[in-house]
Amino acid sequence: MEINKIFTKNVISKVNKWNGLKKFSQNLEDKINLSRDCKKIKENQRYIDIVKKAPDVRQDKINEVREKIKAGNYFESVDLEEVAERIMNPHKDY
Repeated sequence: MEINKIFTKNVISKVNKWNGLKKFSQNLEDKINLSRDCKKIKENQRYIDIVKKAPDVRQDKINEVREKIKAGNYFESVDLEEVAERIMNPHKDY
């Protein structure tokens, strides 16, 4: 019977250790704290991705101009002098 008592004590000891580790591990949490710079970089990357997904050509604008040309009223709605000015001075703020 002495063996049974020793075995029982060992089992109880191991169970108590396991329960202690289990409680300890339940209180642990993984956390990541990002700096402001890192958050800005992530936000900027999101904007870059949006721009990359956008089409190079705005088909809606092209279709609008085509319709105006077909209707014969495109040149009435465009200031040709302003167009010429923008072509000659592309870096000027308008």
